[in-house]
Amino acid sequence: MLEKNGRLFSVYWFLSEHRVTRFVYVFEVALRSLVASLFIASSFPHVANPLEFLNTVNSYQIVSVYSAVFVAAMVPILQLTSAIALLTDSFVEAAWFWSMCLFGLFVCAQAIVLWKGMDIECGCFGNTVHFDVSVVSMLALSALACCSALFWRVHALQRVLNVVTSSSSMV
Repeated sequence: MLEKNGRLFSVYWFLSEHRVTRFVYVFEVALRSLVASLFIASSFPHVANPLEFLNTVNSYQIVSVYSAVFVAAMVPILQLTSAIALLTDSFVEAAWFWSMCLFGLFVCAQAIVLWKGMDIECGCFGNTVHFDVSVVSMLALSALACCSALFWRVHALQRVLNVVTSSSSMV
């Protein structure tokens, strides 16, 4: 350890609570921007051409034709709602929850397609960008699902701590 201005300078200095909190905040803002932009880029082609998205949902051969209509109607709406909430910093805990659910849904759907041995495009961004369903896309979605789950829990914990702190200050 080195001494700096009369204080011991070590790894703990770098990991002080203030620096970790700032890093987590910056990481969350960057991830919120990434997730929101992905949701917006994905939902606009689906809203603009719902029949094409319905065909994409049907190509996965996971849900019935009637259920596919519901899925094709709800997924873009949930994506846009989550993106707006993440960008505007309102209802962030709910937005992270829905992001986690959507990414989890996408991971499960791609895992089923890979398990069946099907060779289809993911249809994530409409017909403008062509990505095949692969292990790499599934891993990327899994990472986004895990990050969404992490920040959903962080916000839930902050909410609980704020309630506990405010109730203890009233006493």
